[in-house]
Amino acid sequence: MLLRPLPERFLRSLAVAGTLGFVAPLAVMGLLWLVMASLSWLPGIGSWGQAGLQVLRYFCDTFGSGNPLYGLLVIGSTCAVVGMMFDTYAVSVSRASR
Repeated sequence: MLLRPLPERFLRSLAVAGTLGFVAPLAVMGLLWLVMASLSWLPGIGSWGQAGLQVLRYFCDTFGSGNPLYGLLVIGSTCAVVGMMFDTYAVSVSRASR
């Protein structure tokens, strides 16, 4: 039979890959924001933290058409789709090798 039914755990695997793909870049961006905000309070290197926060905001503005929150959502959604595509590819390769 050419097309076999998908295993039940495929949708669960796809959901986990999508969720982790969405949350991971948001966590990285949040961690970067936390580090830069912490640096901005330290005397002597506060300007580095403020510059880092500004760069991070401009980066998110770029992907969100001027809105940093939309930028974060676009980045997270894109990474989630890529993660789900990779999971689908991995499942199809593992099924083909059987």
